[in-house]
Amino acid sequence: MSKTELDNKIKSVNSSVKDTMHMEIKNIPYESTEEVLKANANRFRAIFDQTAVGVAQIKTTTGNFVMVNKRYCDIVGYTQEEMNKTSFMEITHPDDLITDLDNMLKLVDGEIKGFTMEKRYRHKDGSTVWVNLTVSPMWDVGDKPDSHIAVVEDITERKQIEVKLKDLNKNLEQQVEERTAELSELNKILKKDITERKHTEEALKNSKQLLQLLMDSALEHIIAVNKDGVIMFLNRATATFLGGEPKDIAGKHLDDFLPEKTAKEWMTFHSMILQSGVGEFKEDSYTVGGKTLWLYTNSQPVRNHSGENEMVLNVSSDITDRKMSEKVLQEQKEALEQKNTALNEVLGQIEIEKKRIKDNVIANAENLLLPIIEKISLKDQSSEYIPILKRNLLELTSSFGARLSDKKTKLTPREIDICNMIKNGLTSKEMADLLNISPQTIEKHRAHIRKKLGIVNKKLNLPVVLNTI
Repeated sequence: MSKTELDNKIKSVNSSVKDTMHMEIKNIPYESTEEVLKANANRFRAIFDQTAVGVAQIKTTTGNFVMVNKRYCDIVGYTQEEMNKTSFMEITHPDDLITDLDNMLKLVDGEIKGFTMEKRYRHKDGSTVWVNLTVSPMWDVGDKPDSHIAVVEDITERKQIEVKLKDLNKNLEQQVEERTAELSELNKILKKDITERKHTEEALKNSKQLLQLLMDSALEHIIAVNKDGVIMFLNRATATFLGGEPKDIAGKHLDDFLPEKTAKEWMTFHSMILQSGVGEFKEDSYTVGGKTLWLYTNSQPVRNHSGENEMVLNVSSDITDRKMSEKVLQEQKEALEQKNTALNEVLGQIEIEKKRIKDNVIANAENLLLPIIEKISLKDQSSEYIPILKRNLLELTSSFGARLSDKKTKLTPREIDICNMIKNGLTSKEMADLLNISPQTIEKHRAHIRKKLGIVNKKLNLPVVLNTI
């Protein structure tokens, strides 16, 4: 799941939860609302604590944490009690706070519907933790901003790898510059030596040996190729990769060692450098003899004594390890996407739980509360119903009313009413007085209820059975 899809899903859940709570509260007396909300919060909290990412509800106006799951606490190193006493501003790294607050201001002003950013937290132990933060509002358009949801994924390890890769790349570039400078100075020495002693073959031989020794001692791959694609010289590292010795490879064509397509690409690349007289940098992978290397190459034109560009000197640094690290980062990205998928499944479970609560509330209200309320308004003995009403209000989200009204039980409204009274401890005489019917009729209803509940001829007490529903 992408970050945008995750944001939209979280907003959808927030909106659905809010609509459900409005429906519940609309027909519930004031004194029971707090209990319902508390029960819902406990269920949501249990789900939040099982997610693989940090999730928190934050008071938008103050920045204080309202509800935080365990993963969020683990990321920043604080307990849930400590988090509930602080705000996101207090644990945000000072360098990231302004950006974070700017985004929150845009969210509150309605300029954006949510945002995602990389930021740093100050861990309780003093260290810095990098996270990927996604923020979504819990209010609808037009409502007063109240709370928002923050989802965080720990990306500290990825950031550390990025820093290491950056330092490694900088170091490689510095080495290339240093080696290029060394080779440039060596080239000057060789030119001067050839001019002064061009008829001295021994001196030239010594110079070539010195050049080869210097190149062979280098960790980089060094190879010089003329405009015809002939290898003029190379160091041992390059020769080893090509599968031979420097003396056996020098003087041969690139086609003899590289795949045809790769050789043509290098010829075209060298031709461009020789024509422009400007060096180029190139990053690519090469496979020779079943071995693949990633190389970062600095290619520079080399002039002869007449000032003409006659060959290209290539100095390449092995960046295979860096590329492998990038592969690791890609795998971590895929792992994060899998975690987002898991979060989506958790949110789906929230939807199922929300619907179950809604069904229970509606069933309890229709089958338990409304009949009692009607009787309160019709009979003088209405005070007898008060304890029943109070208990039913406390058990508003239970499954008692929903199960009794299930089509499988086939209980009549009168039988459901009597079940409710039996569960609340009323005697047959008390029920007969309240319902204005005879005790014998009550006993007949009891028998019908036992039969429909499947407990006839069983040593089961009806009140006990009803209290387990």
